[in-house]
Amino acid sequence: MKKTLETGALQSKEDLNPEKESFPNESDRCSVSTFESLSINNSAIESFDDSLLDSYQDLEEKPMSSSVQTQELLDTEVHDEQSLDVHKPSAKSQSTLLCYSTPQSNTSEEDLTLQHVMGAISNLSIKMDNISKQHASLTELAFEDSEVRTSVNKIREANNIVELNDASPLLQWFYDEITETAVLRCLPCSQLQQEAEPSLAKLTPLQAQRILNSSGSGTLATGIFLKKDKTQALIKGHNATWYHQKTACIEHLCLIGFGSKQHKRAMEIYKQRKLSKEKRATSTSNIFRAAIVDIKMGAAGKHLETLVSFLACCSANVGSIGHGRNNFNDILSCLESTVNARMKKWLMEPLTSTLLPPHYWATVDKSTPSRTTNQAVLVVARDDTGTPCPIPVAAPVVYTEFQAATYDKLADILLQSIEDNFAKDVITRLCGVATDGPYYQARAFRDQLVQRSFGIEAKDCEDIFLPITWDAAHLTNLGVLDVKDSQTPSGTHFQKFIKRCNVFNTLLANGKGFAFLQMVDQDARRPVSYATQRFTSSSYDQWVKIEKSYNAFCKAFDLLNPHRDEEEETQYKILGSDFVADLLAFLDTLEPIVNLMLRVQSLDCPVWKLKLWWPKIKSEMEKGSRGDQAFYKRLAKVKNFIRPGGQFKGVDLLEGWLITKIDSDRDTPGNSEKLYTWKMREEEDIERDHNQFALDLMNAVDKRINSTVTKPYLTTLEIFDAGRLVSLQCGRRQDNGNVKLSVSEGEYESYGVEESKAVMKSISNLPHIISSGMDFDERLAHRNMLRIKEAIFAGVWNCFCPLWFRDEHNNPLPKKDADLIEITPSNSDTLFDVMYILKYSDGEEFTARLHEQSVYSSFYSQEEVYSIAKAPSCVMIDVVLAKGGPEAIAESYYSAMRAQQQSGGQSNDTLARRTKLNWCLPSLKKCESIIRESVELYLKGDGPNGKIKAHRITTFLSSRANMYNVSKVVDRVDSATGRCPFLADI
Repeated sequence: MKKTLETGALQSKEDLNPEKESFPNESDRCSVSTFESLSINNSAIESFDDSLLDSYQDLEEKPMSSSVQTQELLDTEVHDEQSLDVHKPSAKSQSTLLCYSTPQSNTSEEDLTLQHVMGAISNLSIKMDNISKQHASLTELAFEDSEVRTSVNKIREANNIVELNDASPLLQWFYDEITETAVLRCLPCSQLQQEAEPSLAKLTPLQAQRILNSSGSGTLATGIFLKKDKTQALIKGHNATWYHQKTACIEHLCLIGFGSKQHKRAMEIYKQRKLSKEKRATSTSNIFRAAIVDIKMGAAGKHLETLVSFLACCSANVGSIGHGRNNFNDILSCLESTVNARMKKWLMEPLTSTLLPPHYWATVDKSTPSRTTNQAVLVVARDDTGTPCPIPVAAPVVYTEFQAATYDKLADILLQSIEDNFAKDVITRLCGVATDGPYYQARAFRDQLVQRSFGIEAKDCEDIFLPITWDAAHLTNLGVLDVKDSQTPSGTHFQKFIKRCNVFNTLLANGKGFAFLQMVDQDARRPVSYATQRFTSSSYDQWVKIEKSYNAFCKAFDLLNPHRDEEEETQYKILGSDFVADLLAFLDTLEPIVNLMLRVQSLDCPVWKLKLWWPKIKSEMEKGSRGDQAFYKRLAKVKNFIRPGGQFKGVDLLEGWLITKIDSDRDTPGNSEKLYTWKMREEEDIERDHNQFALDLMNAVDKRINSTVTKPYLTTLEIFDAGRLVSLQCGRRQDNGNVKLSVSEGEYESYGVEESKAVMKSISNLPHIISSGMDFDERLAHRNMLRIKEAIFAGVWNCFCPLWFRDEHNNPLPKKDADLIEITPSNSDTLFDVMYILKYSDGEEFTARLHEQSVYSSFYSQEEVYSIAKAPSCVMIDVVLAKGGPEAIAESYYSAMRAQQQSGGQSNDTLARRTKLNWCLPSLKKCESIIRESVELYLKGDGPNGKIKAHRITTFLSSRANMYNVSKVVDRVDSATGRCPFLADI
């Protein structure tokens, strides 16, 4: 009888509502939902079925028929001395209300007065009101649970069983693809069943359902078996079967209908277990948070214990065990594993515009940050916004055998790092490698990369297939060093100037000199020495500080040496007029070189930019070699004051005397005095030194740059330069609305077609391109290039891309309702940026700088652009941007690694792991999902063959939890009284 009630509860609901077999629209369906009318009144009595009355009268343990339940209700309401029987009317002749209210007695029907009938009806109405109130309170009780409330709201929006399964964690749907049947069950109720019968946990959901329901389809508590036709109807949705099942699920969660007591008890146990699990997970998560903060602070692993103690003092739940520093590396391993999995997933996800995963370039560098020499490997790929993302892969040790680290071995380390940390499939999307000189010059490095990555010989493919590029910043800096380290007059002049600048650092950077400097000017910049181990762009900052704080430096020098001798050379080194002239000239001469080095170190900078920028810079430096005052901007402004007796920054300048030779007095025996030869530099000498230095520097850098930029593949790639593509669109809108371009139609159509054939050929040979089915036949080069040009044309003339053009403050031009009438190149081009004049129909005119990164980003993120270009053309853009970039990002990575070094040394694995996590992890507030996944891995491990073992939960559930205030480790940390124990609380 019990099983009949369980399996018949939903059926009886359907029998009472035959009109629910079809619904004209969603609102009609909702109007008959029990969930929509939580308050039940007398008019709704007819909709109560037998199972509903069972649940409200607590008769689950002793099920009975509908007629007996009605008899008991009437016995409590009708005060008649005679015993009453329930009248059993036929469905056709009697109403449901009369079925509940018409009594039968031993007397004849004529003796039954109307008063008896009306009294029974009135008392039954009161009873039903009480049941309605109880029903509403149960539903309100269920809705106090936010998880139930959220689940119900999401279930209401679900359109089929698949969406329902995703909408609520409280419901489980298991689909068998072979039989096309399914099982739908309530998770808390099924867990309660498994607790009563542990053997059910080892069975499949279908097997467990059959055991719990020997006959009938079952309930949500025991699992509903759904036959093939019903399963298909639920998957399809928007039919009567789906609406009935959806309503049943909502009623079950809201404690409506049969089984509500069992579900209520199951939910209480479910919430208790969930709360206990969350408590344990919270304590472990807090320890992980302490570990992340430890890394972000660059603190040693032993400080993890201090941070856990800090959290405990803040009343945070940190558990009772697992607080020791010995767990620190295990915690970091779990975090690293989670980060690697996410980065791998990101690298495998297709971009919206290309329909393929992102292509990338790699950069490597070798260094010895601690005791061990390692090779840092990073890859750079662009996301859906076109932003390049530097991803650290690993920093494995270089010397693992008793042999030299050859460059083919270093190539193997690069590829093996990518394969071990991500996946082997990722390797085929490697499009280029940026390195410094030794890697670039070693042919074996590229040969091994090509052979192992793509299975072909390097001699069988052109350089554009996998170019190895010499980092532009390194290359430019070598040109500067060629001059500085030379024995030429320019080299001697450069070295002498550096020594004179270092005087400020020697005298004023520390101790008494720095104290005097602070007394003179607290805002004065601390002088630094020339950094011989860093790029010239970094050392250049020394001269900028001297220029800006020259007055304060000289005043502090005067305070340090108030009674200095007139023949003391130091004063002429820093107060001489020739020194100030040299300072300003060096700032002017090296400024374009330094700006170039800074530009090419940006991740946004394409690999061909050095080839396009250097001719402009060389032309500018030629002016300096001729003595053109327009080149020496700083010097020209104050040239009339830079002379002996003049002033600079309020400082009186001296004559440019310097000691050029020192001899001992050999004519007088026993005399230890030395003879000094002084020389004063004349104005002509100063100007000649400046011009010669500019010429030598230009030639040295030009020689270095030309050794690499003459490669044919750079000529091919530069046709994709954003500045050139936008310049093709210059022209004027005619009266009929058509645009007349400045270039001829033939030149426009043929631009880049021949060069793009080589790019398409290299792309077509990539394994993942072949498997994707995209056609990169060289004969389609004209079509793909035309689509790129059409996308650029639409971005300019249809004003799709206002971010492309920036004003002098780097702000995008304001959005305009007026049409663009004309765009022309501006004569005010800078050394690095392309300038345009834009005229609009409302008469406004702007001189704007092209923001090239925004142009490339539009092919990734802006649908109006990439929908015109199409996927193959966007793939070409993605590939050419991944042909290389700055190696300086590896230098930055090593700077981050040095910040993680521990005094006394540490293993390379620990140092590399700390550096990687510090580089990758966002702020602690945005690490919640990473921490949650890492905690799960920490507690469960990664399997019997994995590297991460399972750990105990950090909370004792026994009496051992009372042995310590917090834990053994935290109590030990908290017991420290410091060097002055009298300050500690007792």
